[in-house]
Amino acid sequence: MFVQDQSGIRAGNVEPPEKYEEFLEVFTSAQLRIMTYIWSMIQDQNARQDVYQETTLALWKSFHTYRPDQEFQSWALGVARHQVLRYWRMRDRDRLVFGEPLLAELAQEGVEMVNEYESRQAALNHCLQRLPARQRDLVRQFYGEGKSASDVAEQWGRSVHAVYKSLKLLRKTLLKCVELRFAEEQA
Repeated sequence: MFVQDQSGIRAGNVEPPEKYEEFLEVFTSAQLRIMTYIWSMIQDQNARQDVYQETTLALWKSFHTYRPDQEFQSWALGVARHQVLRYWRMRDRDRLVFGEPLLAELAQEGVEMVNEYESRQAALNHCLQRLPARQRDLVRQFYGEGKSASDVAEQWGRSVHAVYKSLKLLRKTLLKCVELRFAEEQA
């Protein structure tokens, strides 16, 4: 099927809108995980963006091979892994070139890091929900909204020192809770 847009350019093999919507739905749910994986494997900011865009394009182009009975994130990470390996292979003009076994090991470790990050993020979300509302509000304002300690102190009628002390205690409490929750999940 050919489609002609307003500029007169013709495009072939256009997917029906339902397929595009299906792709966007599953891709959006996996987007952060894909990005995190690529970011963990490539240090150069511009190369990260390029590999992410190439991965997104490769996912869309090969979406017709995706089976709905398989987990999209695993499939997408496999595609991302191939794009990262392709990037490293193309860097052979650099002084330091990694061999295939090392690249495969790094890619596997990257996937494991993403999985651990997600588990820790889930544990943190659980621990945040267990905090009293006022403490959650402090975390939200300071870390989520980026308010300064002096802004929070003024709003709450407390000293800046008291806000920093509360944040320090909250970080310790959350760290203990996350470590305990993460250890329980790993057991």
